[in-house]
Amino acid sequence: MQYREIATEDVPQLFKIRIATRENRLTIDELQKLGITQESIAKALLNNVKGWVCEISRQIVGFVMGDKTTGEMMVIALLPEYESQGIGKHLLMLVQNWLFAQGHQELWLTTMPDPNLRAYGFYRKLGWQGTGIMQGDCEILKLRANCNAAYDICPATVAEVEFIVNEILEFNKSAMSYTKEQTIVANILYVDVLFVNENYRRKNLGSTLLLKVENEAKALGVKLSLLDTFDFQAKDFYLKHGYEIFGVLKDCPAGHERYYLSKGL
Repeated sequence: MQYREIATEDVPQLFKIRIATRENRLTIDELQKLGITQESIAKALLNNVKGWVCEISRQIVGFVMGDKTTGEMMVIALLPEYESQGIGKHLLMLVQNWLFAQGHQELWLTTMPDPNLRAYGFYRKLGWQGTGIMQGDCEILKLRANCNAAYDICPATVAEVEFIVNEILEFNKSAMSYTKEQTIVANILYVDVLFVNENYRRKNLGSTLLLKVENEAKALGVKLSLLDTFDFQAKDFYLKHGYEIFGVLKDCPAGHERYYLSKGL
C-alpha cells in the first residue's frame, strides 16, 4: 500500500474509480453535466487543485482532491472492495493537512445528509460538522483548523523529549534494551520513535503524527524514511501507511522478530 500525489496521467483511472463507488455513484454523463471532465480535472491539477492516490500492487484503489483557492475538499473516492481498511481516512488527512497548510482556517465539503450513508458518519467522526446549509441535495460540512482532532500537533521541547523518552523506556522495559542515550538521538533521515499512549489509541493520532513527520522530512528534501519494529501490530500499521519490509533481523527470540521498513517520500 502506497500513497502518492496525483499525476495528470492518473486522471483516466480516477474517473473509473469515481463511477464505481458504492455511494454517491455518478455516471460519466452526469459528471460531464456538472462540468467535470478528464480535461477539466487535468487542467485543475496544474493550477489550484492537488490530490493523492492510494496504490496497492501498482493499482490505484482510491483518491482524494482539494482546491487550495476555496478550501474545498472536492472529492474522495474508493473502490468498494477496499473500504474499511483506513484508506479513506488517510487520504482525507492528506488533503486536510495540505489545505490547512495553504492558510485556510476552515475547510468545507458537500455530502448527502442521509444518516444511513457511510459518508454521513465518516466525516462527522473525523471532526467535520454539519451546517444545515444545502447546496442542491447536499449539505455543506465544515472543519475548522485544529478541530479534526482534540489535540494540537507541535514540536516537542527538550524537557518534553526527556519526559517522552522516560515514558517509552518505562513502557518497554520488559521487552527492549534501549538506553536513554540511544533513544533520545534524533535523526531526520528516519522515523525514530512513534509512540501513542494506550489510552489514546484508535483515535487516528498515530496516523496524524506519522504524516506530520513525513511532511517535515519531505520539506527538508529527505528522500527516504527508515524505521524498525518488533511489534506485529506496529508492522501492520506501517504497511498500511505505505511502508515496505526490506529486511528481517535474524536470530531473534521467538515472537520478537525485528522488521526493517522503508518508504520513499
